[in-house]
Amino acid sequence: MARRPSSDPRDLERARVTLDALAEVVAAEDGSETRKLQDLPRDPICSALIEALAERVERETELRERAERAEVRVRQQAEKLERLRREARTDPLTRLPNRRAFDRMLARRLAEFQRFGTPSSLLLIDIDRFKATNDLYGHSAGDRVLVEVAGVLRATLRDMDFIGRWGGDEFVVVLPGTDLSGAGRAALRLQAMAAAIEIRHEAITIPVQVSVGATELLAGDSETMVVARADDALRHAKTRSGVSLHGGEGCSRMPAGAHADTLRGVHRDHADAATRARSAPRAAPAPHDRDRSAAPRK
Repeated sequence: MARRPSSDPRDLERARVTLDALAEVVAAEDGSETRKLQDLPRDPICSALIEALAERVERETELRERAERAEVRVRQQAEKLERLRREARTDPLTRLPNRRAFDRMLARRLAEFQRFGTPSSLLLIDIDRFKATNDLYGHSAGDRVLVEVAGVLRATLRDMDFIGRWGGDEFVVVLPGTDLSGAGRAALRLQAMAAAIEIRHEAITIPVQVSVGATELLAGDSETMVVARADDALRHAKTRSGVSLHGGEGCSRMPAGAHADTLRGVHRDHADAATRARSAPRAAPAPHDRDRSAAPRK
């Protein structure tokens, strides 16, 4: 049988005081709910309500702590997943983006070209006689060559340019906002800077030379077509360790002495080329136009 509420004014006043205190407990956000409940007067009328609320506060505190722990685990898992994604798109030796990352970048630039007509060019870079370097000096020396060439690419090109390892002894570069003529000048400078690398192995200086094939995006292109043209240009360039351009109607070689103004100062800089490649901070990209596609970092 239910107990009838007391009509004693003193009981009613005690109940009001207790309920006011309970309201403070419910509104508390400082983790002191349990302490406040313990401080409440143990009035016979409100004792059951206090105990029920204490149990509810305890359950809600436990749920909040579990939710906070779950949030930490979710954040840690998200960070781990992002780290794994970056590693999946990064070459472990040179720390450059890999071919998977290049595929994504080329697709983006091709979509921009098809929609807005924004020019972009592609370079394929091959280290000449790399197998002979491995055979003569060992694979550790070959790895050093790969790392140094990757450093030269970082130090010479703009922040906005994409630089990746294509595989083996080949690298790939995407030059946004750059037509074929600008790509040729960029290729010549890269070739000269790579030749300035000095890698000492015991008492020997390992020579470094690269060949470069270049093409630009054309109307109706697919990703496969762009890469195939750059690959054709690279094969053409490797016959004489030079730079070849493919504009859609066949390959043409850029003579080694072309654009001497682009190459001026390279040999003056060669003494610190390796240092720049390894440690120079990446400066802001140079003001860009088609005639300045290969502007070096300052």
